[in-house]
Amino acid sequence: MVSGVADIWNLRLSRVSQQEGDREYYIMFPRMSKVLRLVLFTCVSMLYVVLLLQYQQKGHNNNNNNNNNNQQVTQKVDPSKSLFLQQKSVMSSRVAHVKEKCTSDPLPKLKLQTQVHTAAQVSSQLARHYHNIYLKKLYEHVLFFPQGNFSWCLVPKVASSSMSEALINMEGLKQPEDKRILQSILRKTRSKGPERENQTMGAPVKFLFVRHPFRRIVSAYRDKLEDSYKHEDGLYFYKTFGRNIVQKFGWRGRPLKNDVAKGRKNDVGKGEIIALEALATAEEEKREPKFTEFVDYLINTSLDDFDEHWKPITLLCQVCSISYDYILKYENFKEEVDFLVESLQKERRFPMDFKIGWQNRQGTNDGMAAKYLSLIEEDKLQQLYKKYYHDFVYFDYKMDEYN
Repeated sequence: MVSGVADIWNLRLSRVSQQEGDREYYIMFPRMSKVLRLVLFTCVSMLYVVLLLQYQQKGHNNNNNNNNNNQQVTQKVDPSKSLFLQQKSVMSSRVAHVKEKCTSDPLPKLKLQTQVHTAAQVSSQLARHYHNIYLKKLYEHVLFFPQGNFSWCLVPKVASSSMSEALINMEGLKQPEDKRILQSILRKTRSKGPERENQTMGAPVKFLFVRHPFRRIVSAYRDKLEDSYKHEDGLYFYKTFGRNIVQKFGWRGRPLKNDVAKGRKNDVGKGEIIALEALATAEEEKREPKFTEFVDYLINTSLDDFDEHWKPITLLCQVCSISYDYILKYENFKEEVDFLVESLQKERRFPMDFKIGWQNRQGTNDGMAAKYLSLIEEDKLQQLYKKYYHDFVYFDYKMDEYN
């Protein structure tokens, strides 16, 4: 019986195998009509195709999501490009702001500039003479570097030592053991005369560093006048400025004021009183100036007579006569230096191994500056602000924190 059924089944299979287009679905559904089997097979096939398409679409979406995730991860890990563009935008705005202020709120003319104008009314030869003197004074601070074809305005107390050391390395000059003469070495290697003027003004890239005026003043005082024995040039600054500041703005006779009053009360002779006052004055003149006296000196001295360490940067670098491409703030030293180096490396003005170190030996930070400025009376602080008004306005600094 079983054998007979098997024979019948095998016979049916052999018949199926002989019919074109009716093989597999006949085997799967032997009791269905041919039409129903065809319809059912078509539906199953279509369902298979739909499922296959959905699977492929899902895989495509996963790949897109993975790519997007990879891009997002890259942006999080390497934001330098966007940071660079932000710095570029800030720098452009800063440069544009200075140019606008040069027109709307021009700088006061230095004595030499006025002399050039006056001399021009006498003769062209005399005007040329004073003009050359003015340029010589101006280019004492703006240095040209032929290797990278750029100019830098050297501003003392504003990253000048750090930048000088990096540029000396760039030019292959010998580094001095005494870091205090870095700037002198650079200045000595610059060209002189009309050639220097053409190079400096013609350089396609010019830059400078700026700093909050009050903090720069405190830094200059601490470095050059507070203790003349600390530095090699201390004696020069004491003889040139410190001693004169004490003589003119110090409180003469104060150390022996009580003794003098006591002597007068006891009817001490006039000669002895004069001697006591002279001794007090002599002792006073030996000391170095106090910060309050230094501020009095700044308030009551012409800008033309300021030393480069405390002359306003707007005048020192003549920002309205020289068009600077980069104006960097000392307060954002690392970020803005990184931007400058990357920019000039892209232009092949700085070598790829160019690095700017940090030479802030004295460390006049915000807290230290506030401590010194707290000694200044409000009205004198306002007078000091007026003295450095253009540095505040041109470089967008505020004095609110010191009011």
